[in-house]
Amino acid sequence: MSHKKYRTYVFRGLPLISDSRTTRYGEILENVTYCTWEKKKKSTLPNVSHIVAPVSKDGRGFYIRYFIYLLHLTYLGFTKIKSGDVCICMDIDTFLPVWIATRFRHVVVAFDVVDPASQARFKNIPAKKFIDNIEYACIKLADLCIFPHDCRITYYSPRETSSVHNKAIVIENVPLIAPQDFSIQDRKKTLSIGYFGTLDGTRGLDIIIGLAKKNKDTIELIIAGDGPESKYVTSESNNSANIVYLGRYIPAALPGLYERIDFSWAYYAPNVDLHKFAAPNKFYEHLCFNKPIIINDIIPQQIFVKQHSSGIVLAEQEILDIQKGNDSDFIRKINQFQRRDLRGLWDELYENYYHRKKIELNLSINIIRIS
Repeated sequence: MSHKKYRTYVFRGLPLISDSRTTRYGEILENVTYCTWEKKKKSTLPNVSHIVAPVSKDGRGFYIRYFIYLLHLTYLGFTKIKSGDVCICMDIDTFLPVWIATRFRHVVVAFDVVDPASQARFKNIPAKKFIDNIEYACIKLADLCIFPHDCRITYYSPRETSSVHNKAIVIENVPLIAPQDFSIQDRKKTLSIGYFGTLDGTRGLDIIIGLAKKNKDTIELIIAGDGPESKYVTSESNNSANIVYLGRYIPAALPGLYERIDFSWAYYAPNVDLHKFAAPNKFYEHLCFNKPIIINDIIPQQIFVKQHSSGIVLAEQEILDIQKGNDSDFIRKINQFQRRDLRGLWDELYENYYHRKKIELNLSINIIRIS
């Protein structure tokens, strides 16, 4: 295979702006076309090549629309993707149709295992081990595997993973935004806590909303994002002046959102196995935007936060106390927290991160293309 120009197709079974990891591929690869499954209210970004599925993700008759969506992916694989092109599939159900449709041409098909499907996309299906087995088979079929954290490979343990390591690249969820010079401000009477991300029942939204409702004069809660809990968040915002819901947002809006807050909320429910292998955007964002983070102690990054005093780590009992309304210890913690400047940590770990990853990913793709 020659070094001729090729196009990269990024397949995601979500709206384009739902996950900033999706859109980052447009910055580290060239000639990118996004192929997404949009809601009726379509998301767009300026100056991008974007193929939208012919049926919306929301509305009645989901299973019929889902079947049409899978046919759409297969059709793209047969008709749109040319020999020498690259496909990056970010879901198990985008990978399989594209892989099947392109098998008999020289197409590089990479699998970005954003989240294990049994814990995320198909979390309501009881056959989790069966889904894990299918996903692991897809990982082995892929020409290239991309993971958001080293620990994600061990999620599939005790399976033999050496063959996966040999074709794996780790691209962490580092924001593709220049670090912000948000200086440490004097303590205000009202502390502002922000949650910017997926609105679902595993992110402790009920916990932080309950805390804000109980402390209306001292805590402001700012929420932005979309997801199953958006109606609940909208209702609570309408009924509480100190709870602000800003709706969906695009990655470029993050600096402005973080500028408004004192702490970032990043709770992960302990009953979700995936959270023990979490690679949260918010961890990287708190360094990039120089704002302390509030997390619980089940995610791997809690060790870093403790070691570098970059936020507050809550134990399970402390979470239970907050849920019961016994929040005095937590309120004291956030009021007495001594902020430190996190920009040095960001510069040391991530200043040139995507420059390095761009070289690594393009090199891996070109080696596969010419093999």
